[in-house]
Amino acid sequence: MDLYMTKDTDEDEAYAAGENILRLAVTDEERAKAYAKMGKAMYDKNSYAEAIQLLEKGDHYAQISGSTYERFFINFYLSDAYAQVGFSGKAQRSWQTAKKEAGKLKKYIPAGFMIDQRCIANLEEDEDYCIAIQQRLRLIEQIGKAGIDIGIQRIYNAANYTGLAYDYLKCGDIIKAKQALSEARYIYENHYDNEHMLSLPRYYLSKAIVAVKEGSKTEGKRWFDKAFEIAVKKKLTNDEELIVRERLLSNIDTNKELQHQNIDYYTKFYKDKIKQARRAAKNEIDKKETKVVNQNKKINILLVIVTVLVLSFLYVYKRKVRLRSKLLNTLSRLRQTKEPVTVAHTEKKQKVTEGPTVIKDPNTEAILLRRLDKFEKTEQYITRGITLPKMAVLLKTNTTYLSYIIKTHRDSDFSQYINRNRINYIVGKLKNHPEYLNYKIGYLAEECGFPTHSQFGSVFKTETGMSPSQFINSLKQEKNTERSNK
Repeated sequence: MDLYMTKDTDEDEAYAAGENILRLAVTDEERAKAYAKMGKAMYDKNSYAEAIQLLEKGDHYAQISGSTYERFFINFYLSDAYAQVGFSGKAQRSWQTAKKEAGKLKKYIPAGFMIDQRCIANLEEDEDYCIAIQQRLRLIEQIGKAGIDIGIQRIYNAANYTGLAYDYLKCGDIIKAKQALSEARYIYENHYDNEHMLSLPRYYLSKAIVAVKEGSKTEGKRWFDKAFEIAVKKKLTNDEELIVRERLLSNIDTNKELQHQNIDYYTKFYKDKIKQARRAAKNEIDKKETKVVNQNKKINILLVIVTVLVLSFLYVYKRKVRLRSKLLNTLSRLRQTKEPVTVAHTEKKQKVTEGPTVIKDPNTEAILLRRLDKFEKTEQYITRGITLPKMAVLLKTNTTYLSYIIKTHRDSDFSQYINRNRINYIVGKLKNHPEYLNYKIGYLAEECGFPTHSQFGSVFKTETGMSPSQFINSLKQEKNTERSNK
């Protein structure tokens, strides 16, 4: 029930109840329960650094007392709290512990469902929506065979049909998405007080996406508004972020002020995550410092190294991105080889190892690189009006991380990166599609995403060393020469 229903008490009341249990605790199991309750309350408030401290204490006492359920419960939420602040190694270890303890709780069926639900959430985070569909269908089948109370079964199914609808939409199957929404709607309308169900915002979100895909922007806006309102009311921050991101991607808001509000919200969401990561990193330093007091010189040296590394990481966040040198002039190479020009930087740069690292977690960096590759392969850089914040939304990151990835792995700032890819795109069209040689410069500019003829001409000459007209004439002459030599 934890994953699907609102609680009878809010986070502050739950935390106070945990404190009261701790004051009266006699056994280690009672202490584990107290810290688990307080840690879960902080987790629900998205205070992940504080939640980690409390849940770690709870896990210590749960391990001593041999409490299987408390170890499962604590490590289930501890793994996600670690992941939220970028501690991927610790997140994986806690996740393995949670799965191991869940396997021992055969009589407590929800433990298995919680594990399955988290696995599906991880697939969705990695954008493996089509695989997530199969996992959800299996989970729905398992719930039907579990022999649990019919009321609880309906609550689980409402959440899973809602998630299934979203996965179908992201996988491109709107018909099956609408069928899943119909199953969820029947449960919401006939079997439960839906105001208490945590899956409701995503239900409204899926309805919004369906409406937009079917051409009803007004209806889509209404469902987006309702989804966001419920997510805020239930304090579902991750759902808020998802709703804002999908709304931006749907491009239904013509009001520039509203667009900027959504982008500002998205940016603030990731800034809050960075603050959480910094607090968690500081807590890690504090723990190490308290242990080092009575340890030998070697441990002291290691602690200093760790401290320097963490402080360097924090410092990197404040440094401005340095400009890289512009592309080498390719005009001379064009004259020498008489081959059509492709901008020299179409080959991806190897990662520059010098300088500080902004992204501490290599897994995060690898994920962003895969998303950047997908962005390039799908040629989304030719989208007119694309900005750094909008591209950050598409890659599901923040502007600081995106600027770092572009600088480090593409040797550019954002403008250079977009301009270079656009010019590479149009150069490829000119080289490989002869009909483009007869198009007007204004059309070529619009084709690759530039807002004006003059800006296109200026950037084209910067990247290739030639104006568009000179470049086209050169290609025409070369093709004429090739035909005459045949």
